[in-house]
Amino acid sequence: GTVSINAGQIDGANNEASNISGNVYLEGRKDSLVNTQAADLNIMQIAAKGDVILANASGSVLNANSNSGMAVIKANNLTIDAGPKDGTIGSIGTADNWLNVSITGGLNATSNAGLYIKQIGADTLLLQGIASKGDIYLTALSDIVSDTSLGTTSYINLVNPGSITLKSLNGNVGTKTNWLRVLNGEEAITNDKHLVVEAAKSAYIKGMSTAQDGASAGGTLYVENIAVGSGESISLDANGGIYF
Repeated sequence: GTVSINAGQIDGANNEASNISGNVYLEGRKDSLVNTQAADLNIMQIAAKGDVILANASGSVLNANSNSGMAVIKANNLTIDAGPKDGTIGSIGTADNWLNVSITGGLNATSNAGLYIKQIGADTLLLQGIASKGDIYLTALSDIVSDTSLGTTSYINLVNPGSITLKSLNGNVGTKTNWLRVLNGEEAITNDKHLVVEAAKSAYIKGMSTAQDGASAGGTLYVENIAVGSGESISLDANGGIYF
């Protein structure tokens, strides 16, 4: 089945939540006595002026809407957790069917088997905490930045070998004031975690370490490719080394 939720006063003309705040907290479950298979949480539409929190320890959080240009989740802050702790199943979106969102606040997302999120709205994609054991793909119309107001806890963590792919269609990936922070390697790890960046404007990337000492960069940064707009700049910072 699929899930459709509106939180807050509904605007009848648009069938969307109005400016009155409303939050959504949704957890996917399965009956373990009857069903031993992964149980996915299929989202048709969730609209809230407040925050949305989705958790599915039984499987994935997926886009069930056939309209590929529609944001299936509209919210202020969005938190998504897919897959069981210490497990291998559970993705957020898929490579063939991304999870389209329109959020005005921050994004927290963790998964076991990949993460595919597209910010359909014009707001900055503000990353508060991103982690996956599979590949990470994030796309936005505007800037993609880390929420530096949270200190060193805000970064993208690629747990296993794979790739981080970030694409800003009209903006920056990281800015001078809000660098994009990435944990995709330490000194003892071979170059098996690749970073790919495509930005219409500039790119400002910091490599983080697991120690997270202070607010400065401290990790090893593995880069496959970074492409920016004509005349724009690329800035990379990683105390532990930068490898291409």
